[in-house]
Amino acid sequence: MPALLAKLAPAWLLLNLVNFAFWLMLGRLGLVPEGTLATLLLLHGLMIALYLALGAAMALAGRSLRLVLSAAGFITAPAFAFCGLGFPLMAMPEGARMWAQALPFTWVLQGQIDLLQAGLGPEALQSTLGGLSLASLALLMAACFLLPRLALRPSSWGRR
Repeated sequence: MPALLAKLAPAWLLLNLVNFAFWLMLGRLGLVPEGTLATLLLLHGLMIALYLALGAAMALAGRSLRLVLSAAGFITAPAFAFCGLGFPLMAMPEGARMWAQALPFTWVLQGQIDLLQAGLGPEALQSTLGGLSLASLALLMAACFLLPRLALRPSSWGRR
């Protein structure tokens, strides 16, 4: 776990720094309701952690750069189309709605809308924050389980 976190932490910190600068700028423009900045930063920080953990688990499970990049594209490319912002979730066919609800971005965007536009307080996002945390931990644990198996097999190093 420490080795895996040491690899993921710099990316997480840099992405959160950009996230912090973005929300701070919006806050100075008066576009972030008072008392929601910390929750927004936590929400997005957990989303970043989840996607990094997902990438690590997929990379270790797939062991092939081609396979893992294809899977990453399959998961991330439709995120904006299926998030429910451009086309409402309730109007989607059942399969599309299930796919949308499996994507973390859908839940993060809904939480952001709840805070910024619906006027809900940070307490309304407890289940979303808890779900993102649990999913991140589960994926990190899966990656930690897979890592020793691959680290000890030189034939799997650098496979494309």
